Amino acid sequence: MLIIDPGFGFHVILSGLDEIYYKIGSKVSFGKNIGIIKTIKSNPSELYVEVRSKGKPINPIKWLIKE
Repeated sequence: MLIIDPGFGFHVILSGLDEIYYKIGSKVSFGKNIGIIKTIKSNPSELYVEVRSKGKPINPIKWLIKE
C-alpha cells in the first residue's frame, strides 16, 4: 500500500502495486512512475485507488475523467 500526501488536506491511497519505487518519507516527483503492477494473464491484477479529503473518502472521478 502506498499513501501519498499531496497537501491541502488530501491523501491518495493506492493498493495492488507489486513494486513501489519510493521509500517511506520520500517525495514523489511529478511525472515519475511510483510503482508497477505485474499482470499475469491467468490472474489479472487490480489497482485500488482511494482519495481522502480531511480523512474522509471522496469520489475521485473528477480527477480521472477528462472533460
